[in-house]
Amino acid sequence: MSGYLRHIFSLIIAAAVLFGCAKEEGMQPQQDDFARLCLNVSVFDGAAYLGLPTKAEYADAATDGEKMQTLRIVIVRPDGTVEHNKYFDFHQSPTTEFGTAKFKVEPDAEKTVYLFANENAPSMIDGGKALDYNFDQKIVVGQQFPTDEVANLRINLTENVEQLSPVLLPMCEKHLLSNIVYTEKDLAYEYAADLFVVRAATKFTFNIKNETSSNVTVSDLKVDKLARIEYYMPNGTTYSEPDPATGGREITGYNVPTIANNDYYTFKTNLVTDKVIEANMSEFTSLGKPIYLLEGKYTDAANEGKNYKLSLTINGVEDSEYFPALPQLPRNTHAVVNITIKDSGLSCTVQVMPYGAYELNPDFGI
Repeated sequence: MSGYLRHIFSLIIAAAVLFGCAKEEGMQPQQDDFARLCLNVSVFDGAAYLGLPTKAEYADAATDGEKMQTLRIVIVRPDGTVEHNKYFDFHQSPTTEFGTAKFKVEPDAEKTVYLFANENAPSMIDGGKALDYNFDQKIVVGQQFPTDEVANLRINLTENVEQLSPVLLPMCEKHLLSNIVYTEKDLAYEYAADLFVVRAATKFTFNIKNETSSNVTVSDLKVDKLARIEYYMPNGTTYSEPDPATGGREITGYNVPTIANNDYYTFKTNLVTDKVIEANMSEFTSLGKPIYLLEGKYTDAANEGKNYKLSLTINGVEDSEYFPALPQLPRNTHAVVNITIKDSGLSCTVQVMPYGAYELNPDFGI
Protein backbone atom coordinates (compact mmCIF):
# COMPACT_ATOMS: atom_id res chain seq x y z
CA MET A 1 0.00 0.00 0.00
CA SER A 2 1.43 3.39 -0.89
CA GLY A 3 1.47 6.69 0.94
CA TYR A 4 0.67 9.83 -0.94
CA LEU A 5 2.67 12.90 -1.92
CA ARG A 6 -0.03 14.38 -4.14
CA HIS A 7 -0.51 18.14 -4.14
CA ILE A 8 2.82 18.67 -2.38
CA PHE A 9 3.17 21.37 0.30
CA SER A 10 5.87 23.60 -1.18
CA LEU A 11 7.73 25.56 1.46
CA ILE A 12 8.70 28.95 0.09
CA ILE A 13 12.02 29.58 1.76
CA ALA A 14 13.38 32.21 -0.60
CA ALA A 15 11.02 35.15 -0.16
CA ALA A 16 11.90 36.52 3.26
CA VAL A 17 9.70 39.57 2.75
CA LEU A 18 6.68 37.33 2.33
CA PHE A 19 7.17 34.67 4.96
CA GLY A 20 9.89 35.60 7.42
CA CYS A 21 13.60 36.12 7.77
CA ALA A 22 16.53 33.95 6.75
CA LYS A 23 20.00 33.65 8.21
CA GLU A 24 22.76 31.95 6.22
CA GLU A 25 26.25 30.77 6.85
CA GLY A 26 27.94 29.24 3.83
CA MET A 27 31.28 28.46 2.20
CA GLN A 28 31.23 30.19 -1.16
CA PRO A 29 33.46 28.69 -3.86
CA GLN A 30 36.68 30.64 -4.26
CA GLN A 31 36.50 30.55 -8.07
CA ASP A 32 33.77 30.91 -10.64
CA ASP A 33 33.78 27.14 -11.13
CA PHE A 34 30.83 26.14 -8.97
CA ALA A 35 27.67 24.12 -9.16
CA ARG A 36 24.21 25.60 -8.90
CA LEU A 37 21.96 23.60 -6.60
CA CYS A 38 18.21 24.18 -6.50
CA LEU A 39 16.30 22.51 -3.62
CA ASN A 40 12.54 22.12 -3.47
CA VAL A 41 11.53 21.13 0.06
CA SER A 42 8.13 19.72 0.94
CA VAL A 43 6.40 18.06 3.86
CA PHE A 44 6.13 14.31 3.29
CA ASP A 45 2.39 13.66 3.54
CA GLY A 46 2.52 9.94 3.00
CA ALA A 47 -0.20 7.72 4.42
CA ALA A 48 0.15 3.99 4.24
CA TYR A 49 3.04 2.66 6.26
CA LEU A 50 3.81 -1.00 6.81
CA GLY A 51 0.44 -2.29 5.73
CA LEU A 52 -1.74 0.28 7.48
CA PRO A 53 -5.11 0.88 5.79
CA THR A 54 -5.59 4.14 3.94
CA LYS A 55 -8.43 6.56 3.42
CA ALA A 56 -8.72 8.60 0.24
CA GLU A 57 -9.40 11.87 2.05
CA TYR A 58 -6.96 14.60 2.97
CA ALA A 59 -7.05 16.83 6.05
CA ASP A 60 -5.32 20.19 6.19
CA ALA A 61 -2.87 20.94 8.97
CA ALA A 62 -5.20 21.47 11.90
CA THR A 63 -3.09 24.03 13.78
CA ASP A 64 0.01 26.19 13.40
CA GLY A 65 1.83 23.52 15.39
CA GLU A 66 1.51 21.16 12.42
CA LYS A 67 3.00 23.75 10.07
CA MET A 68 6.54 24.85 9.34
CA GLN A 69 7.64 27.60 11.69
CA THR A 70 11.39 27.28 11.13
CA LEU A 71 13.61 25.40 8.71
CA ARG A 72 17.37 24.81 8.68
CA ILE A 73 19.08 23.51 5.54
CA VAL A 74 22.57 22.08 6.04
CA ILE A 75 24.65 20.98 3.03
CA VAL A 76 27.64 18.70 3.67
CA ARG A 77 30.47 17.82 1.29
CA PRO A 78 31.69 14.22 0.75
CA ASP A 79 34.60 14.79 3.13
CA GLY A 80 32.15 15.78 5.89
CA THR A 81 32.78 19.54 5.69
CA VAL A 82 29.75 21.74 6.31
CA GLU A 83 29.27 23.92 3.23
CA HIS A 84 26.01 25.71 4.08
CA ASN A 85 23.96 26.14 7.25
CA LYS A 86 20.94 28.26 6.40
CA TYR A 87 18.11 29.04 8.84
CA PHE A 88 14.65 30.38 7.97
CA ASP A 89 12.19 31.77 10.50
CA PHE A 90 8.44 31.73 9.78
CA HIS A 91 7.10 32.30 13.30
CA GLN A 92 5.25 35.41 12.18
CA SER A 93 3.36 33.45 9.56
CA PRO A 94 3.52 29.65 10.04
CA THR A 95 3.10 28.00 6.68
CA THR A 96 2.70 24.70 4.94
CA GLU A 97 3.88 26.24 1.68
CA PHE A 98 7.51 26.15 0.76
CA GLY A 99 9.28 26.77 -2.50
CA THR A 100 12.75 26.90 -3.98
CA ALA A 101 16.14 27.48 -2.31
CA LYS A 102 19.21 28.02 -4.49
CA PHE A 103 22.80 27.52 -3.41
CA LYS A 104 26.23 27.92 -4.98
CA VAL A 105 28.21 24.84 -4.01
CA GLU A 106 31.53 23.22 -4.79
CA PRO A 107 31.02 20.71 -7.64
CA ASP A 108 31.49 17.50 -5.69
CA ALA A 109 30.41 14.00 -6.63
CA GLU A 110 27.66 14.14 -4.02
CA LYS A 111 26.16 16.22 -1.20
CA THR A 112 24.36 15.23 1.97
CA VAL A 113 21.49 17.58 2.78
CA TYR A 114 20.04 17.72 6.28
CA LEU A 115 16.66 19.37 6.85
CA PHE A 116 15.67 20.40 10.39
CA ALA A 117 12.24 22.00 10.82
CA ASN A 118 10.73 23.39 14.04
CA GLU A 119 13.98 22.60 15.83
CA ASN A 120 12.97 24.37 19.07
CA ALA A 121 9.78 22.38 19.58
CA PRO A 122 8.74 22.28 23.27
CA SER A 123 7.62 19.29 25.28
CA MET A 124 4.06 19.17 26.59
CA ILE A 125 3.92 20.11 30.28
CA ASP A 126 7.29 20.76 31.87
CA GLY A 127 8.30 23.68 29.62
CA GLY A 128 11.44 21.93 28.37
CA LYS A 129 12.30 21.12 24.78
CA ALA A 130 11.49 17.92 22.98
CA LEU A 131 15.04 18.13 21.63
CA ASP A 132 17.76 20.16 23.36
CA TYR A 133 20.45 20.78 20.72
CA ASN A 134 22.15 24.00 19.59
CA PHE A 135 22.29 23.69 15.80
CA ASP A 136 24.19 26.99 15.39
CA GLN A 137 27.00 26.06 17.77
CA LYS A 138 27.20 22.37 16.88
CA ILE A 139 27.03 22.70 13.08
CA VAL A 140 29.70 25.13 11.89
CA VAL A 141 30.41 26.02 8.27
CA GLY A 142 33.92 24.94 7.29
CA GLN A 143 34.12 22.33 10.04
CA GLN A 144 33.19 18.65 10.15
CA PHE A 145 29.51 17.83 10.41
CA PRO A 146 28.78 15.90 13.66
CA THR A 147 27.36 12.90 11.83
CA ASP A 148 27.25 10.38 14.66
CA GLU A 149 26.04 12.93 17.19
CA VAL A 150 23.11 14.03 15.01
CA ALA A 151 22.23 10.43 14.11
CA ASN A 152 21.92 9.58 17.81
CA LEU A 153 19.93 12.64 18.92
CA ARG A 154 16.78 11.57 20.75
CA ILE A 155 13.45 13.11 21.62
CA ASN A 156 12.54 12.35 25.22
CA LEU A 157 9.25 12.65 27.08
CA THR A 158 9.81 13.05 30.80
CA GLU A 159 7.73 11.16 33.34
CA ASN A 160 5.08 13.90 33.58
CA VAL A 161 4.81 14.39 29.82
CA GLU A 162 2.55 12.05 27.85
CA GLN A 163 2.70 13.53 24.37
CA LEU A 164 4.51 16.02 22.16
CA SER A 165 3.29 19.57 22.40
CA PRO A 166 0.68 20.44 19.75
CA VAL A 167 2.16 23.95 19.73
CA LEU A 168 5.08 22.91 17.53
CA LEU A 169 5.93 19.51 16.02
CA PRO A 170 9.56 18.68 15.18
CA MET A 171 10.30 17.61 11.59
CA CYS A 172 13.51 16.49 9.87
CA GLU A 173 15.09 14.32 7.17
CA LYS A 174 18.42 13.48 5.52
CA HIS A 175 19.02 13.19 1.77
CA LEU A 176 21.99 12.17 -0.39
CA LEU A 177 22.38 13.99 -3.72
CA SER A 178 24.79 12.75 -6.39
CA ASN A 179 26.24 13.98 -9.68
CA ILE A 180 26.35 17.65 -8.70
CA VAL A 181 28.62 19.12 -11.37
CA TYR A 182 30.04 22.46 -12.51
CA THR A 183 27.57 24.90 -14.03
CA GLU A 184 28.66 27.75 -16.28
CA LYS A 185 28.30 31.21 -14.78
CA ASP A 186 24.99 33.05 -15.24
CA LEU A 187 23.15 30.00 -16.51
CA ALA A 188 19.95 28.80 -14.92
CA TYR A 189 20.26 26.46 -11.95
CA GLU A 190 20.95 23.13 -13.54
CA TYR A 191 20.73 20.69 -10.64
CA ALA A 192 17.36 20.47 -8.94
CA ALA A 193 16.19 18.11 -6.24
CA ASP A 194 12.77 17.56 -4.67
CA LEU A 195 13.34 16.84 -0.97
CA PHE A 196 10.99 16.24 1.94
CA VAL A 197 10.86 16.40 5.72
CA VAL A 198 8.76 14.15 7.95
CA ARG A 199 7.02 14.92 11.22
CA ALA A 200 8.66 13.16 14.17
CA ALA A 201 5.26 12.31 15.64
CA THR A 202 2.30 9.98 15.27
CA LYS A 203 -0.98 11.88 15.32
CA PHE A 204 -4.14 10.24 16.67
CA THR A 205 -7.65 11.58 16.18
CA PHE A 206 -10.59 9.84 17.87
CA ASN A 207 -14.20 9.70 16.68
CA ILE A 208 -17.10 7.90 18.36
CA LYS A 209 -20.68 6.80 17.78
CA ASN A 210 -23.20 4.96 19.94
CA GLU A 211 -25.25 2.26 18.23
CA THR A 212 -27.05 1.18 21.43
CA SER A 213 -30.57 2.30 22.32
CA SER A 214 -29.46 4.29 25.39
CA ASN A 215 -27.34 7.35 26.00
CA VAL A 216 -23.92 6.52 27.45
CA THR A 217 -21.31 8.52 29.33
CA VAL A 218 -17.67 8.06 28.32
CA SER A 219 -14.42 9.16 29.98
CA ASP A 220 -10.78 8.28 30.56
CA LEU A 221 -9.56 7.33 27.10
CA LYS A 222 -6.23 5.48 27.22
CA VAL A 223 -3.71 4.15 24.69
CA ASP A 224 -1.34 1.44 25.88
CA LYS A 225 2.34 0.52 25.20
CA LEU A 226 3.74 3.86 24.08
CA ALA A 227 7.39 4.92 23.93
CA ARG A 228 8.84 7.91 25.80
CA ILE A 229 11.92 8.07 23.56
CA GLU A 230 12.58 8.11 19.81
CA TYR A 231 15.41 9.01 17.46
CA TYR A 232 15.12 12.61 16.31
CA MET A 233 16.31 11.82 12.78
CA PRO A 234 14.68 8.93 10.94
CA ASN A 235 16.93 5.98 11.76
CA GLY A 236 17.36 3.15 9.29
CA THR A 237 14.21 4.32 7.50
CA THR A 238 13.67 2.86 4.06
CA TYR A 239 11.12 3.97 1.48
CA SER A 240 9.65 2.27 -1.53
CA GLU A 241 10.10 3.79 -4.95
CA PRO A 242 7.44 6.39 -5.80
CA ASP A 243 4.31 4.94 -7.33
CA PRO A 244 4.34 5.90 -11.06
CA ALA A 245 0.66 6.86 -10.98
CA THR A 246 0.33 8.69 -7.67
CA GLY A 247 3.87 9.57 -6.58
CA GLY A 248 3.09 7.77 -3.33
CA ARG A 249 5.76 6.08 -1.22
CA GLU A 250 5.67 3.51 1.54
CA ILE A 251 7.90 3.34 4.60
CA THR A 252 9.22 -0.21 4.44
CA GLY A 253 11.26 -0.20 7.65
CA TYR A 254 12.70 1.93 10.47
CA ASN A 255 14.68 1.64 13.71
CA VAL A 256 13.81 2.76 17.24
CA PRO A 257 15.91 2.91 20.43
CA THR A 258 15.95 -0.21 22.58
CA ILE A 259 13.23 0.02 25.24
CA ALA A 260 12.60 -2.46 28.04
CA ASN A 261 9.04 -3.73 28.33
CA ASN A 262 8.53 -2.04 31.68
CA ASP A 263 9.56 1.34 30.21
CA TYR A 264 6.51 1.63 27.95
CA TYR A 265 3.70 3.80 29.30
CA THR A 266 -0.05 4.21 28.97
CA PHE A 267 -1.36 7.51 27.65
CA LYS A 268 -4.11 8.42 30.10
CA THR A 269 -4.39 12.18 30.15
CA ASN A 270 -8.06 12.97 30.59
CA LEU A 271 -8.73 13.51 26.91
CA VAL A 272 -12.46 13.15 27.49
CA THR A 273 -14.38 13.73 30.75
CA ASP A 274 -17.93 12.48 31.25
CA LYS A 275 -19.01 13.12 27.68
CA VAL A 276 -22.57 12.01 26.91
CA ILE A 277 -22.88 10.10 23.64
CA GLU A 278 -26.45 9.98 22.39
CA ALA A 279 -28.21 6.73 21.51
CA ASN A 280 -28.78 5.35 18.01
CA MET A 281 -26.11 7.45 16.29
CA SER A 282 -25.51 6.87 12.59
CA GLU A 283 -22.51 9.23 12.26
CA PHE A 284 -19.27 9.55 14.18
CA THR A 285 -18.61 12.60 16.34
CA SER A 286 -15.24 13.93 17.48
CA LEU A 287 -13.99 12.70 20.84
CA GLY A 288 -11.61 15.33 22.19
CA LYS A 289 -8.57 16.91 20.55
CA PRO A 290 -5.85 15.09 18.58
CA ILE A 291 -2.86 13.72 20.47
CA TYR A 292 0.74 13.54 19.26
CA LEU A 293 2.72 10.47 20.32
CA LEU A 294 6.24 9.26 19.64
CA GLU A 295 7.20 6.73 17.00
CA GLY A 296 7.17 3.20 18.37
CA LYS A 297 7.66 -0.49 17.61
CA TYR A 298 6.17 -2.41 20.51
CA THR A 299 5.47 -6.11 19.93
CA ASP A 300 3.03 -8.11 22.04
CA ALA A 301 4.42 -11.64 21.85
CA ALA A 302 1.20 -13.15 23.17
CA ASN A 303 -1.07 -11.44 20.62
CA GLU A 304 0.50 -11.46 17.18
CA GLY A 305 -0.24 -8.26 15.29
CA LYS A 306 -2.21 -6.81 18.24
CA ASN A 307 0.36 -4.52 19.81
CA TYR A 308 -1.51 -1.36 20.80
CA LYS A 309 -4.73 -1.19 22.79
CA LEU A 310 -7.44 1.42 23.33
CA SER A 311 -9.35 1.66 26.62
CA LEU A 312 -12.44 3.77 27.30
CA THR A 313 -14.62 4.02 30.38
CA ILE A 314 -18.31 3.62 29.44
CA ASN A 315 -20.89 4.30 32.14
CA GLY A 316 -18.21 3.85 34.76
CA VAL A 317 -16.87 0.55 33.42
CA GLU A 318 -13.59 0.36 31.50
CA ASP A 319 -13.67 -1.53 28.19
CA SER A 320 -10.66 -2.28 25.97
CA GLU A 321 -10.03 -3.22 22.36
CA TYR A 322 -6.85 -3.75 20.34
CA PHE A 323 -6.30 -1.49 17.36
CA PRO A 324 -6.81 -3.68 14.30
CA ALA A 325 -4.19 -3.49 11.55
CA LEU A 326 -1.92 -1.26 13.61
CA PRO A 327 1.21 -3.38 14.14
CA GLN A 328 3.59 -0.43 14.59
CA LEU A 329 3.59 3.34 15.06
CA PRO A 330 5.91 4.98 12.51
CA ARG A 331 6.37 8.74 12.52
CA ASN A 332 4.39 11.10 10.28
CA THR A 333 1.29 8.91 10.55
CA HIS A 334 -2.15 10.42 11.18
CA ALA A 335 -4.26 7.57 12.54
CA VAL A 336 -7.99 8.24 12.66
CA VAL A 337 -9.60 5.91 15.21
CA ASN A 338 -13.33 5.34 14.84
CA ILE A 339 -14.85 3.92 18.03
CA THR A 340 -18.26 2.24 18.00
CA ILE A 341 -20.20 1.40 21.15
CA LYS A 342 -22.43 -1.63 20.57
CA ASP A 343 -24.60 -3.79 22.78
CA SER A 344 -21.84 -6.40 22.55
CA GLY A 345 -19.17 -3.95 23.72
CA LEU A 346 -16.50 -1.65 22.28
CA SER A 347 -15.09 -1.95 18.77
CA CYS A 348 -12.77 0.29 16.77
CA THR A 349 -11.30 0.68 13.30
CA VAL A 350 -8.20 2.60 12.27
CA GLN A 351 -7.78 4.59 9.08
CA VAL A 352 -4.78 6.63 8.01
CA MET A 353 -5.64 10.10 6.76
CA PRO A 354 -2.72 12.00 5.24
CA TYR A 355 -2.39 15.73 5.77
CA GLY A 356 -3.73 17.79 2.87
CA ALA A 357 -1.38 19.62 0.55
CA TYR A 358 -1.27 22.27 -2.15
CA GLU A 359 1.22 22.52 -4.96
CA LEU A 360 2.96 25.81 -5.72
CA ASN A 361 5.64 26.56 -8.27
CA PRO A 362 7.32 29.84 -7.26
CA ASP A 363 10.88 30.63 -8.29
CA PHE A 364 12.55 33.17 -6.00
CA GLY A 365 16.31 33.62 -6.27
CA ILE A 366 18.64 33.74 -3.27
